Amino acid sequence: MNFLQSLIMGLVSGFAEMLPVSAEAHRTLLRTFFGIGAEDAVFRLFVHLACLITLNLFYSNDILELRRANHLMKIPPRRRKKPLDMAAANSVKLLHTAVTVMIVFRLFTMVLSFIGGKLNLLPAALIVNGSLLLIPGLVRSGNMDSRNMPKMNGFLMGVGAGLGVVPGISPVGGALSLGLWQGVDRRYGLKFAHILLIPALGVEMIFDVISMIMGGAAAFSGMGLLIAIAGAIAAGIGCHFGLKLMHFLAQKTGFTLFAYYSWGAALLCFVLFLMI
Repeated sequence: MNFLQSLIMGLVSGFAEMLPVSAEAHRTLLRTFFGIGAEDAVFRLFVHLACLITLNLFYSNDILELRRANHLMKIPPRRRKKPLDMAAANSVKLLHTAVTVMIVFRLFTMVLSFIGGKLNLLPAALIVNGSLLLIPGLVRSGNMDSRNMPKMNGFLMGVGAGLGVVPGISPVGGALSLGLWQGVDRRYGLKFAHILLIPALGVEMIFDVISMIMGGAAAFSGMGLLIAIAGAIAAGIGCHFGLKLMHFLAQKTGFTLFAYYSWGAALLCFVLFLMI
């Protein structure tokens, strides 16, 4: 992978990671176009790290509120010096449920790793991803948020994020679709899905490190490190614009358009599979 390919791969990966489309599928398509073999674990680790940092910076105020609420919840009510924000406290409880479920799903990544990045398996997963994104458009939009969102919705959104272990299915798309289907408000559901992506990326980074230890990294060199850093910077930029786009769509039109995009990507993968 050269510098230009690294910049394109990083930018597209970061952008797609924030959208309800599969970043893994986009990287696989780009590797096919560029004629690159297996993905370098070092590059993947740097891209995931850049996305993790960008998410934490973008949602820094929300994460701070959640941390404060989580801290206050551990203190007996009579000893609290500050009032507990019940909305933030309920969000913490929902996230605990969703993160637990998501991590259980993500632990199967090692078992499913043999199918990762295989082009001939992506079309089916992309079709499933598009179908999930179409579900919210078939029901009335809801207005549930942290104040009235039941625990089961957090569980289902965790399941949706966990489906992201399958290459071609987006963790953001899975969590968001199952949340909206249950009547969660678009803007709250988007924020919940993105914050849920933070621990998901942390798990991915652990697997990246394991892959490096097991020999999945390219031969280490100064140039290779610079290429990976360039890709990470591009990924951070892509993440930022992806977050901005998703918040714009949450306020305006919704996310149904990504269903058709996923189906189009599935068709492209199928055509490429026939050509190879």
